[in-house]
Amino acid sequence: GDQIALHEDCPEGWQPGDRTALLIHGLGGCHGSPYMVRIADKLSARGVRTFRMDLRGWGAGAKIATGPFHAARTADVGAAVQTIHQLAPESPFFAVGFSLGANMLLKWLGDVGTANPLAAALAIAPPIDLMRCCLDLNQGFGKVYDRKYAGFLWNHLRDRRDLVPEFNKAVGERPPKRIYEFDERFTAPLGGFDSVEHYYAAASAYSVLKNIEVPTRILSAIDDPIVPGRVFHRVELSAYVKLHLTDHGWHLGFIAAKN
Repeated sequence: GDQIALHEDCPEGWQPGDRTALLIHGLGGCHGSPYMVRIADKLSARGVRTFRMDLRGWGAGAKIATGPFHAARTADVGAAVQTIHQLAPESPFFAVGFSLGANMLLKWLGDVGTANPLAAALAIAPPIDLMRCCLDLNQGFGKVYDRKYAGFLWNHLRDRRDLVPEFNKAVGERPPKRIYEFDERFTAPLGGFDSVEHYYAAASAYSVLKNIEVPTRILSAIDDPIVPGRVFHRVELSAYVKLHLTDHGWHLGFIAAKN
């Protein structure tokens, strides 16, 4: 009975049977994040009807979702996919996820197998092992991201306390300093998980990548401080999944040098 939001960009001249795409943002993002707007604009220029998704409680979804967000809510991705497919059933349909949204997309694909209408998928910098990625953030430059996003999540929780009654008690506690601490103290219990370990295991895509049956490309960077390249070592991929690791790109960067 909860709600999420989709934002449609339909290029002039689009016809039934032309391509459609779903974009899913990362942690702390929304439909208005610069990378979401930029990619939607590029796709629209190529005649692709694009839908930018606000994950539950973010962006336009902040005022229409009463349940707390967590990364295991992959059924929300499925709901968005099915809605778009119903709007354009004849269209080749593609999905692109960024960061945490990319992990959610992969997890959903691995869980549903062939029971989806997608023609292909792209996952950019997905934290496929949330436990490992969160623990690794406590090193080097990752500490900057860790503290920043912990504070961002804390402020988001406080901003939504009027809509989500369960948040009222939480905001009276001391602010967390790390994402792991936030998930341990708030995300896991508010999401109904037994522990933060239970939550991370339920939300991480690494164990189901071998089950994906849609052509899927994973793009990530070895020097990413949030999703280090080593997180993909010894991961079992299905024959449909291709992994491309660049030497550089940071987290969702991939800015090419000018010649």
